[in-house]
Amino acid sequence: MTNTATTPSSIWDSWLSETKSGEAKIVKYWQGGLIIAALDSNLSPELWVEINQEDGKADPKPRPSTRPSKGLKLDVETVTVDSRICRILSIKLGVGEFNEIFSSFADFLVEDLFTDSTLSGSLLDVELKISKWSDFFTNTNSLVSRESILGLIGELHFIEEWLDGSSLDYRCWTGPSGDSKDFRGPNLDVEVKVSGSKSGPLVHKISSINQLQPQEERPLYLFSLRVSLGLNHSQTLDGLVEKIRRSELFSRDLSSAAYFSEAIAKFNIPNGIPSHFSTFEILESKVFQVDENFPRIRKETLSSIPEITSLQYNLDLTSVGSIEDFSKKNGL
Repeated sequence: MTNTATTPSSIWDSWLSETKSGEAKIVKYWQGGLIIAALDSNLSPELWVEINQEDGKADPKPRPSTRPSKGLKLDVETVTVDSRICRILSIKLGVGEFNEIFSSFADFLVEDLFTDSTLSGSLLDVELKISKWSDFFTNTNSLVSRESILGLIGELHFIEEWLDGSSLDYRCWTGPSGDSKDFRGPNLDVEVKVSGSKSGPLVHKISSINQLQPQEERPLYLFSLRVSLGLNHSQTLDGLVEKIRRSELFSRDLSSAAYFSEAIAKFNIPNGIPSHFSTFEILESKVFQVDENFPRIRKETLSSIPEITSLQYNLDLTSVGSIEDFSKKNGL
């Protein structure tokens, strides 16, 4: 077992790509001892956090954590690390497959434990850190969610790639106001969708029947992104916001600057969001034209069923052909 300065997510990604199992590698240290990324025989990632010996002596038998967290399986166990017996808290997903949320959580927890010198190294310290993560995303006073963060990244990326430097009115960005289309240009509309899955099918959630409904014979395009969140990436949400704030589109005058600030505020993403949840990489981008051949549930299909007043569904675009030459010249 060797020491490494990388993140748990990058270690697991490397192992899973090689289809390894039964691996364990030291990630960092904290007041309680070692922090280890592990992979069990079922290729399920685990995070092992060593706790101080006082906790081990108080309860010598493996037991579930006293502060269970939704979606996680927490157990106190004894393992051997480099011929040394260690008391650890094993953290893994309670059900389901390994996903990006667990990856981001593990990176967050490791960095938080490593940088906090006020900790005693106890089991309670780790459980409180886990609760800190959980509480942030279940705070009823905030509408922040992983989906809203991904959505904002997607819309800002579209502005950076296609709108920055154009002569459009800044009010073409309508998504934050709750419009059924994220962008309304002079000659066409654009809806932005983001998948937070690094691999697998390209699936997007369609939140209403009007979202993919072209209006008034205007062309409608779906801008699709695949985005990965995590510490091992280089771009940050704050950095992207500031870059767009200084762009030509939103820095021409006070009205456009104020509009941009108000639009950002409508996403309800507070200050202090963990960097592990706002650091990202754009893995893939595609553009689809929502025409007669595009798969979707049409508004006219439901016109004969007045009892259905709203509709949400998942749309798999993995095998749907995309547009290769979409650009600013398309009329936005």
